Amino acid sequence: MAQRKNEHGLTPKQEAFCHAYVNAYGTEDFGNATAALLKVYGYKSQKGAWEAASRLMNDSKVTARLNELLLEKISEADANAQSLIDRDKMAANFDDALLWAPDPETGRDMKINITKLPKWIRVLGTWKTIGGRAVFVVDKEAARERLHKALIKTKVEHSMSDDFPMADGKVSITFRKNV
Repeated sequence: MAQRKNEHGLTPKQEAFCHAYVNAYGTEDFGNATAALLKVYGYKSQKGAWEAASRLMNDSKVTARLNELLLEKISEADANAQSLIDRDKMAANFDDALLWAPDPETGRDMKINITKLPKWIRVLGTWKTIGGRAVFVVDKEAARERLHKALIKTKVEHSMSDDFPMADGKVSITFRKNV
């Protein structure tokens, strides 16, 4: 009796093999078809597993599915990296004045209670003890450093400028495509 196949034309074990292969992304097993096959099929012999993995990797339906899953994984990683870069850009350009508001009774500026700050601000900062008091701060320099390191690792040429390094200048980032 023939095994049922999914919408990609793969058996359940072939589909599981593809997921085991792709989910090893970032580990030493990534790109190791034999390791993925051993996880799914339970071969006892390394040689038998290697031969079976080789056959699977030559199956056009399996390779098409692997490519599809790898593209999804890369898109996911790009989206996560982009959200971290966006957060660090907001932190680097953060206006500390958003943390202060006039006291209705005295009219003096007072630090706003952290629970009253919007969530997007709360995720940018951390608590530090300064002079025995817990103070909420947004570390702009750390954000700028993380941005610089992240952008150096990209394949896109970039430059960062901070017009007023001693003040709260805005960080601007420009990208140029590599030719």
